[in-house]
Amino acid sequence: MKRGVNLKDYGEVKMMSLPLFILGPMFRMNFTRNPVMQRDTAHAVDSINEMVQNFREIYETGNSLGVNMPAMQYLTEIIM
Repeated sequence: MKRGVNLKDYGEVKMMSLPLFILGPMFRMNFTRNPVMQRDTAHAVDSINEMVQNFREIYETGNSLGVNMPAMQYLTEIIM
């Protein structure tokens, strides 16, 4: 929203407001049981550094805009 994007136009954003104790298992189940997700993320095994860099840039942009990101903060403690 701080970048001028109407988040209501993107239904996927709604799930990011879920508590981490619900969101975490949903992601885990999606990655382990959904063949489409497995196919889309298969390349990630070879590009961990790129994924971490993308995460870092997203997180730093959010911080610079003053966006409250408790789930991202939690993940930062694990990833970085």
